[in-house]
Amino acid sequence: MLKKDQISTTLSSATSTAVVEQVTSPFLYGQDIIVGMDYANDSVMTAKIEGSADNSTYSDLFAPGAMDGVGGGDTDIRMVDTSFTVTCPRYIKGTVSAFTSGSVKFWQMGGM
Repeated sequence: MLKKDQISTTLSSATSTAVVEQVTSPFLYGQDIIVGMDYANDSVMTAKIEGSADNSTYSDLFAPGAMDGVGGGDTDIRMVDTSFTVTCPRYIKGTVSAFTSGSVKFWQMGGM
């Protein structure tokens, strides 16, 4: 069975989420997880999920590029980016840059 958790808060500006330390099963550092982002309709931004072993130096875990608001005003469209399996780092956070509009929720999924 898989468990899906949000990584900190939903972002609606160019900033980063609070850092989450990965010490609770099934999100233990060193384990395989899937990460992703759910965008609100008409979001225009660049978002990524970053990881760190020491909570000092961060690198990209998943950086799919710019979201360009392809929802076009349709309220029933949900835009999602999902990674392949990544190795869970000790620390994880979501970051938004080049923000114009919308919001994004960062998530992780792991086995239980």
